[in-house]
Amino acid sequence: MYATYNIYNNEPTLRRSLESILPYVEKVIAVDGAYSNFPHENPQSTDATKETFHEFCGDKLIWVDCEGKPWPTQIGKRNEYVKRVPDGEWFLVMDGDKIIKGRIREGFNFAEASSYICIGMKSVNHVPIWNGPYADSGRHKYAIIPRDAWENVKWRKNYGMGGWLYRKVEGMIYRRHHSAVHVGNKRVIRPEIALWGVSLVNLNYEMGWERWQANLEYKTKNPIH
Repeated sequence: MYATYNIYNNEPTLRRSLESILPYVEKVIAVDGAYSNFPHENPQSTDATKETFHEFCGDKLIWVDCEGKPWPTQIGKRNEYVKRVPDGEWFLVMDGDKIIKGRIREGFNFAEASSYICIGMKSVNHVPIWNGPYADSGRHKYAIIPRDAWENVKWRKNYGMGGWLYRKVEGMIYRRHHSAVHVGNKRVIRPEIALWGVSLVNLNYEMGWERWQANLEYKTKNPIH
């Protein structure tokens, strides 16, 4: 089992994320860097993201650096970890602001003994309880939270189901956006089965106002992200 990370300056929540997944995986692939349409003065993470990965993962880590250049798109960046997963191996789609909870070992053992390609997992996102303005990305609305209001914002849980666990097969690739996984030209539209005892929890309420603001700006400029 591999854990795959699409990351950029995720230090605030990264330790919790890695602590939740490391006991259950053989390898961690971390692809670092900003995107061309989400520019930064330094395309590489400028906080302790890289150091945290090396400290926690040790020999399990496969680090992929952007080498001073932003990735053209998020899709291209995600395909960097897909192509490093050997055919036949399972990989879990993680982010630096997510943790995994539940009957993880039992769920992973089930996946590895199966012949499925995509297994669903419950996702838990924290949504602000907010009476202020929202920005419309064309697909979703995101709260515009002033810095001085951040510490007092209340959050509610929003539950969903997504395909976060994949068995790598020849020709697997992301197309169009981060949930559009294809095998050749055929899209993997939905999970074949669900692991109801395992969930991915988004820690966006812990990531700090600066990160929230950066995500807001990116999502409103890039409706398909």
